[in-house]
Amino acid sequence: MACLHNVIGQCSIELGDYHAAEMYLSRAIELFHELAQPLQAAKAELGRGRLFVRMGQVTRGIVHLLAIRDEFLRHQMIEEAGLCGLEIVEAHLLRDAAADAEQLARQIITEFRRAGFNTRAITALGHLHDAIAARRASTAMVSNVREFILSLRMSPEREFVATV
Repeated sequence: MACLHNVIGQCSIELGDYHAAEMYLSRAIELFHELAQPLQAAKAELGRGRLFVRMGQVTRGIVHLLAIRDEFLRHQMIEEAGLCGLEIVEAHLLRDAAADAEQLARQIITEFRRAGFNTRAITALGHLHDAIAARRASTAMVSNVREFILSLRMSPEREFVATV
């Protein structure tokens, strides 16, 4: 049930039904805590941070996502921390804080390198970092990189195709 509530909450964010998203994510978090699965709860909390950003509460979303990212890093969940970080990078771009976005993108690259992650993921992150540094990055570009990194779970040989 907790997983189902989480998935429905995540989908509700994408559909723009923020009331339903909050309801389902809250229930998922509650159930994960009852099941003594704090890391699963953290993954649902990541959704809550995304929800805040989508609702226009960007600063609140960033603060929330930073705490979740720290939780992932404490548990050596580097990929999850990186994906959460990309949510924060996107939020920084939304609030025209390119320097903050650039710094975090660089940090994620360093974490992925240290962890020995797929070089294709690092290449995609490098492309994003360079675009942010040149002040030509978009939130769509961040989403593209995030989706690419997720796709490497199933297709580790997939090549990154940069978006403009």
